[in-house]
Amino acid sequence: MHDVLAHRMSLLSVHAGALAYRTERARQGKAEPLQAEELATAVAVVRDNAHQALDELGGVLEVLRSDDLVPGEEHTGTAPPRPGAAQIDTLVEEAVAAGQRVVLEKDLPGAGGPGGSVGRTAYRVVQEGLTNARKHAPGSRVHVDLSGGPEHGLAVTVTNGLSSSITPAEIPGLGAGLAGLTERVALEGGRITHGAEDGRFHLTAVLPWEHGRRNDTTKAAQGGAPEERG
Repeated sequence: MHDVLAHRMSLLSVHAGALAYRTERARQGKAEPLQAEELATAVAVVRDNAHQALDELGGVLEVLRSDDLVPGEEHTGTAPPRPGAAQIDTLVEEAVAAGQRVVLEKDLPGAGGPGGSVGRTAYRVVQEGLTNARKHAPGSRVHVDLSGGPEHGLAVTVTNGLSSSITPAEIPGLGAGLAGLTERVALEGGRITHGAEDGRFHLTAVLPWEHGRRNDTTKAAQGGAPEERG
């Protein structure tokens, strides 16, 4: 639930907050009132993100409901496809459209990353990093880096500045995102680190290219020391 909705709701909060700020400035005579075209664009963005949040929530509920079906019951509902590594570009574009400064760099073979649950986990790592940057370091530049390959695994890194001049955004949160993300990465056989260093917050996840690949490799190498990769 947190993975799916926190990102979308933080985007809504950013857009609504900017709209309220501009309106209040105009009311105080400190800025020009929003033009009809500007207002229409802002409202459309809020509406679209609200619709997407509802669609994504519906997908989560559909998955939860599928576990409760009795044997023989026909299940006609269809959940939307869950995003993966291939959709990270779109995720970044949405953040940029919301006013977030994001730089995306990729050094990946082929179609741009692993599929399946590993790809979905990579997507959630980037999503959580962008959401946390919006909440705790609004206005800072965010750097997203994806690198690796089938033999070395996938490394996903999201960093953002922690300038003391930045005022935290008024976006509430329970702080459960990183805890849930740590569990999710562990289920894939990966590892995750996060914390502040040299004035920046770093979130890094290292994942096997395919789910279970690390376990398969370990079994095949029994009797010898496993090769450690950086």
